[in-house]
Amino acid sequence: MLSTLWLGILIVFGSCIVATLRGRKRYPLPLPPGPKQNPIIGNLKDLPTPDQQDWMHWLKHKELYGPISSLTVLGKHIIILNDAQLAVQLLDKHSSIHSSRPENMFTDMSGWQYVLGALRNPDHVRKTRKHLHQEIGSKNSVARFNDVQTTEVSRFLLRVLDEPDKLHQHIRKDAGAIVLKIGYGYTIEPHAQDPLVDLADKAMEDFSYALLPATWAVEFIPVMRYLPAWFPGARFVKIAQSYKSKSESFSDIPYSFTKQQIANGRFVPSFLSNLLRDNPVEPGTEEENIIKWSAGSLYAGGADTTVSSISSFFLAMALFPEAQHKAQQEIDTVIGSNRLPQFQDQDNLPYVHALVKEVLRWHPVVPMSVAHTSTQDDTCEGYFIPKGSSILANIWAFTHDPAVYHDPMTFNPDRFLTSPDGKLPERDPHMLVFGFGRRACPGRTLADANVFLTVAQALAVFDISKPIQNGVVQDIPLKFLPGVISHPAPFKVSVRPRSAVHEQLIRELEQQHPWEKSDVEFLPSV
Repeated sequence: MLSTLWLGILIVFGSCIVATLRGRKRYPLPLPPGPKQNPIIGNLKDLPTPDQQDWMHWLKHKELYGPISSLTVLGKHIIILNDAQLAVQLLDKHSSIHSSRPENMFTDMSGWQYVLGALRNPDHVRKTRKHLHQEIGSKNSVARFNDVQTTEVSRFLLRVLDEPDKLHQHIRKDAGAIVLKIGYGYTIEPHAQDPLVDLADKAMEDFSYALLPATWAVEFIPVMRYLPAWFPGARFVKIAQSYKSKSESFSDIPYSFTKQQIANGRFVPSFLSNLLRDNPVEPGTEEENIIKWSAGSLYAGGADTTVSSISSFFLAMALFPEAQHKAQQEIDTVIGSNRLPQFQDQDNLPYVHALVKEVLRWHPVVPMSVAHTSTQDDTCEGYFIPKGSSILANIWAFTHDPAVYHDPMTFNPDRFLTSPDGKLPERDPHMLVFGFGRRACPGRTLADANVFLTVAQALAVFDISKPIQNGVVQDIPLKFLPGVISHPAPFKVSVRPRSAVHEQLIRELEQQHPWEKSDVEFLPSV
């Protein structure tokens, strides 16, 4: 036991020295400024921990070092961008050389290396994005699934009406139902817990930590993956093992369900069934893995990102009631109270449309972008960006820059109402929150549609406010959780129908969209 301990220490220490020596190169220009390095380990102690809001950790660099800064950890360079213009310059305009992903041993150990957000193989990235663009890459392709979204949002309204205290569960169920139907043709359990929705909840929490950039020590010292779980400082080994079992279930179970349904003659049009029909693949091949994880990437993106946005919406409505009242007045004027807003009403609801943009800006779903990696040397603002550098774009900093957004902590949709000359007074957050260049989110059109419909219909029929307990209005703490995909910390709000007429409008949805029998019975045989 003791000899193993010393061997592990020597391996780690030796790797640190080798990495540090490799990182001491002379460059034609200086690296961006940053904190002072320690011997051997460099800036290892300057990295955020997994339980920190990494976007706030890195925002401190802006005041200390300026809009672009850097760290060096065991010979590996990390470039921090706290200015949106620099992110556009590097990650959009120079996307051909800044669109790779860094090798992240913790992500690999966790089994998430095949999801699109972590993919490194350029050919696999291209094929995965092609599959996603083919099925959900345009308004026309997304419109094929409008009926699915309309049905599930209607059921969401019914669930909230009947059990408003379970709002967060209903939001997750709504997102899970939509993405599982679109992605796999799977119908969830309508009234009880659904195993695939629950699986997504657990797996996406892991995913959000597994992909945290510049956080896990094994990312910088890959040899640490060989350490036993009991070794001091190697708790990450056990964590990765638990993550991997869920990531495998996450990708394999719904994929096997769809394949089994097709084999049994029950073809339901979906993202995956369409791909398997148009791209027949042999089991166990690389092509099958790409298709399986193309669907898994849709599942991952849709099961959690819209949950964050819709949760932030309900929180904002309780904290900023004026915005809610303005949106409801617009809906009442344009739509009336005899029907619910639909997709085709979006252009006639400019304030609601602006409110959706403000939801995306106020708390971006991915506050700190997943790291990009440079495949060639580059320069920025007179600083050198070495090949192999990890580039982190602080999206939260971009959407809360007081030089761009007036009073950025306040939720104010007015900032996105077009002026008479057709321009937005403040920058459209769509250009920032869905990522940059060749790594921009391919599912943003689907996400936009989902968030708009849910927000518009919820505003049409519900009043959202701070909860009242014993006659006293309760404050709601404004707190957001760490992770690649960040959610509001658990909170309580009051959600009530706006009137008896609105309550009846919700009740009628059950006749328009009757509950369906779930596909849960087909899962045990998968």
